[in-house]
Amino acid sequence: MDRHDDSTPLTTLEDGPGTGPARGAVDRLAGRFAGAVALRLAEAADGADTFTLSTERDRVLIAGSSQVALVSGFNWYLQHCAHGHVSRTGDHIPDQAPRPAAPTTRTSPYQDRYAYNFTVNGYTSPYWTWPEWERELDLIAASGVTMALVTTGLEQVWLDTFVRFGYEREELRRWLSSLSLQPWQWMGNISGVGPAPTRHQLDRRVELGRRILSRMRELGITPVLPGYAGLVPDCFAERNPSAHVVPQGMWGPFDRPGWLATDTELYGSVAAAYYRAQRELFGTEPCQAVDLLHEGGAPGDTDIAAASAGVRDALRAAFGDDHRWVIQAWGENPRPETLAAADRSHLLVLDLGTEHKEKWKEGEAFSGADWALGTLANVGDRNGLFGDVGDLLRRVPAARQDPAAGNLTGLALMLEGVQNQSLIQTALSDLVWESEPVDADDWIAGYVTARYGEAEPHALRAWRLLLASAYGSWEDWPSGADSLFNANPSLTATQASPFAPKSLTYDPAEVRRALEELCAAAPRLGGVETFRYDLVDTARQVLVNRARVLLPQLERAFTAEESDTFATLAAAFLDTLRLTDSVLATHEAFRLEPWLRQAERWGTTADERAALRADAARLVTVWGDRPSPDWVENYANRDWSGLLKTLYLPRWQTYLDALTEALRTGEAAPDSDWYAMSAAWAANPPAGGAAAEGDPIEAARRVVAEASRW
Repeated sequence: MDRHDDSTPLTTLEDGPGTGPARGAVDRLAGRFAGAVALRLAEAADGADTFTLSTERDRVLIAGSSQVALVSGFNWYLQHCAHGHVSRTGDHIPDQAPRPAAPTTRTSPYQDRYAYNFTVNGYTSPYWTWPEWERELDLIAASGVTMALVTTGLEQVWLDTFVRFGYEREELRRWLSSLSLQPWQWMGNISGVGPAPTRHQLDRRVELGRRILSRMRELGITPVLPGYAGLVPDCFAERNPSAHVVPQGMWGPFDRPGWLATDTELYGSVAAAYYRAQRELFGTEPCQAVDLLHEGGAPGDTDIAAASAGVRDALRAAFGDDHRWVIQAWGENPRPETLAAADRSHLLVLDLGTEHKEKWKEGEAFSGADWALGTLANVGDRNGLFGDVGDLLRRVPAARQDPAAGNLTGLALMLEGVQNQSLIQTALSDLVWESEPVDADDWIAGYVTARYGEAEPHALRAWRLLLASAYGSWEDWPSGADSLFNANPSLTATQASPFAPKSLTYDPAEVRRALEELCAAAPRLGGVETFRYDLVDTARQVLVNRARVLLPQLERAFTAEESDTFATLAAAFLDTLRLTDSVLATHEAFRLEPWLRQAERWGTTADERAALRADAARLVTVWGDRPSPDWVENYANRDWSGLLKTLYLPRWQTYLDALTEALRTGEAAPDSDWYAMSAAWAANPPAGGAAAEGDPIEAARRVVAEASRW
């Protein structure tokens, strides 16, 4: 292919009318390189989103049927023609812009391309401000997303609603959970947990939410807002005597908010006030996410069909024939009675995709409702190389051809956090434009070429090893085994999160070999941003996998009362933990401090900033404001430098020292309250640096050298 000289002006071909929003996204994503392409709006292909790449006047022309098709078409050109990559884990923007060898047209077989599990606004973006959101919206447009959930600022709707039903704004504000935990309040799991947002924070979030919605509308991404599922503040029935409120009991150690039965006249009145407040604050958005009685909610004596009809009628009253009810398929939902009662022509079901346990296969593909096939592949936004990419590339297109799939109209990115798993996210983005199964071996070669700018042989071998191991595996739960360094110290620990798998489902030696291959590619690729991220991520996985070998050895040595062997193994365990922290420190994406500083930005006083910093620290450790060892404690644990050094290392040091002393004296080691230790740490997490320290290539080589002695 011919390539332009980097010094040559690139803007000889002008954009067509109406392409301004797409041009803005392309420019922000790719800088000066974006000038190599021109954008034009074109007709859809029989109503389906489409784009065409071609050459005109010696420049690249992207013609797309929508703003999203234009941005996604540019992303396709960047990856598949120009060998570049944009992602949440780094960018590689090439210096040259090749012309397409021949015109290429892609048409999406999916009309609904959805983004965001509710949890993303807790595990990834609770403290984002406009620069992070602007980048994120450009990225989802580049991924072909046409619908996205927005909850930022929507908590104000609750305040504006319930002041009409006997509450003061201040008590409603205290009913809200902290910024990081609000997603679980939207889902009906908790309320009033963590530091309540201040009035100033609420106002800022409304402003930010409006800005997010405005940009989404410009880009042609349909906003989906949280609809009214019947949740009410405490004492609602006392202030509204006609209310039929069903107590919802507990979600782990947390009190669930009461549920106003949605088959009642009062529910209709509250829902009308809710949607009116939403419209006054944010404009009319007829796509509403309503998960009725989510994750074990109790209907009491209320008929589920009637309750579902109440939600349907409230949506119809607020939005008429434009409404669309969006439901997450998770746990018991959507219940058969809900599917029967809903107007299925106005329903979209999101199969969260616990991969080999897809919900759509449990019934008749959601009884004929439109539905989107999702992928989770990440819980708690935890680090971890994990997933079955080959299966994803085969299974998603194959589902479209399955006669039992009913009205499969979309794809859904349902990861609980989106700051990692670029391999999975890129695969799903590519599948937006694919109608046939994709060969995984060919695809991974294209991924490496795009992500690093070339198919460097060692890097390609590394990713084929990862594709056959960590990314060729699956679990009963949609995430990989997490790091035992992050677990509450115990010689029998098999998981940090209560919901993590207890073992690896692949050979960790294959990941070590992949790291060796990446190190061999470093002389050529070491300056590439995306490569440096992947190098640290793979080295991290090698080290945390090592803990799964050392811990059982420690248990055997302790049980056999082999003091010298135990001491040697304990030193090796702690040294591996220290090495993990130092490797993670070489890349800012794997450091704790940036996360804490994001939170601090939302405070206006020293006390507010400290409270927000503590809120952020709790989420990734103890999660809430009370012990929940068998529930969500450690659920969102992270492999982050600073977190390992200042919390997990002291915990394990304390524990192993106590066991060493027990071997010496013959007396039992004292019990430790790991929640109390972690909660005390989270209340005032130590300050650290946000910038990377050290060289990731040298750090990865240290890991390879260390692993050679295992």
